Amino acid sequence: MPHLTCLKHLPHLSSLLMVASFLTGCAGGPGSRAYSGDEILEQDLNILPQTEVLADPRADVMYQLLVAELAGKRGQAELAREHYARAAELTDDVEVLERAMRIAIFAKDWPLALETTRRWAQKQGFNSENRQVLGLLYIRTGDIDAAEEQFLALIKEAQETVNDVYSLIANTLRQVDEKERSLILMDRLVIKDFTNAKAHYVYADLAMRAGQYHLAIDQAELAIGFDPNLTVAKTLRVQGLSKLGESEIAFAEMANMVAEDADNFALRLAYSRLLLQDERYSDAIKQLQVLLKRRTDDSDLLYTIALAHLQIQELEPAKKYLEQLVDANQRLDESHYYLARIAQQQNDLDAAIGHFSRVAYGELFLDSMIRLTDLYAETEGIDRAREHIGLVRKNARNTSDIIRLFMAEGGLLYNMAEYEMGYKVYSEGLLEYPRHPDLLYARALIAEKLGRLDRLEADLKNILEIDPENANALNALGFTLADHNLRLDEARSFIERAYALNSGDPAIIDSMGWLNYRIGRLSEAENYLRKAFALMPEAEIIGHLVEVLWAQDQQAQARQLLQQGLQDFPTDVYLQRLQQSYP
Repeated sequence: MPHLTCLKHLPHLSSLLMVASFLTGCAGGPGSRAYSGDEILEQDLNILPQTEVLADPRADVMYQLLVAELAGKRGQAELAREHYARAAELTDDVEVLERAMRIAIFAKDWPLALETTRRWAQKQGFNSENRQVLGLLYIRTGDIDAAEEQFLALIKEAQETVNDVYSLIANTLRQVDEKERSLILMDRLVIKDFTNAKAHYVYADLAMRAGQYHLAIDQAELAIGFDPNLTVAKTLRVQGLSKLGESEIAFAEMANMVAEDADNFALRLAYSRLLLQDERYSDAIKQLQVLLKRRTDDSDLLYTIALAHLQIQELEPAKKYLEQLVDANQRLDESHYYLARIAQQQNDLDAAIGHFSRVAYGELFLDSMIRLTDLYAETEGIDRAREHIGLVRKNARNTSDIIRLFMAEGGLLYNMAEYEMGYKVYSEGLLEYPRHPDLLYARALIAEKLGRLDRLEADLKNILEIDPENANALNALGFTLADHNLRLDEARSFIERAYALNSGDPAIIDSMGWLNYRIGRLSEAENYLRKAFALMPEAEIIGHLVEVLWAQDQQAQARQLLQQGLQDFPTDVYLQRLQQSYP
């Protein structure tokens, strides 16, 4: 049979257990847009119905593979799984069995995945990779005895590299949702290899991830007992103590260990990481500086110490380390991104533009381009900003990136009170991505600014057709009706539904307050608005509370709160209007 084109792009089995999304990968890369058809029909594939396929079993296998591959390319995982399962029933071909196994794992069909993996392992011959997959699937299906058999075989076959096998087992068991099963299995493995420090460390690590901190500490101490130089076990023990509320004891012990073994680079590095995780940035910087004296050109150390300085707003030291990275041609995208952020804070907009422009790839690219758009709007005007973001969007290939760029452009226009242009941007996005909830929501908000309440209501109700429990849409619709004093019973229904879904959201609490104000329940309105103000003291909430206080003849409190609001938000139009109304 011919080699399937998409098969060669599948991840190695060591990464299979991370359940790589092969479906999107085989559909043409991250930029491919999902097929929007309702279902693959056999006549759409321009092939004969299965009943008319030649009696040759090889033809039947090819038929099933063809349908499965096309289903996968079109993002239809269930159909792909079904047809690969059929193909696997018809052949012992190793590639087909492996593919069917991967699809079943992706679809989380554990019984099918287990059966296919068994056949694949038997055909291929048992090895560390397929034993690892089998062990994972046995745990997922609840057969701990069978899983133990596979992992014991892995350990036995490893011989001289047994510690590496425990790393492999750790990576496998970390993926299991049923944490208790993993712990039971590790308990059995540790008993049979009791003097192995790495085994105890893996057990401790799994216990820590399962929230069993006492067990984690016990196992970490056993690991240290069998290997006093096992730094990861020492670090994990400290983490366990910290989780149990004994942070000061934990960090004091770690500091003592570092002091006693001052030349242990790995131990000091682990200590630095723990300090960073606990947001003890100044202490972490001291440890990192010691490490940096030993490895002056270590790009990871330079980058970490720069970010630590940024966390405590020490801009100049951070800038020094980031510039050192740029000079060394290391971590260029990240360094230019944070140098741009520093330049923004220092109001050096030209430098910020220069650095953001140099971010070329990676996770920070899109955020850099959006921030660059805002800077162009501030320095060169809205036309230059829109030209820039339009070009970025034109070259984008990932759907989520394109949506985000539409949202960013519309948001910029909204903030600049260019509501008509912003409305057109969101409408353009909706032509390309109909009924996308983020675009619908954003267009609804900007429609309100244009007085188009009919459009706002239509867009928000469109969201609610897709997601009836969308608290943001319910809140926005209810608040708008209440704010315009329209259909208050309906407004109340929407807001109360939103509140039931998310009673801790200050925006929804504010809506509850404003609704009660509209229906004359002033005491309840004040209670809600004070709660919202405590959570999020923003201008609109301040304004609402001022109006409610004034309506209850609490003019002195209202004026005091209004003055406080104007100090914090001096350019807010709503608060300025209230100042004129309540002199």
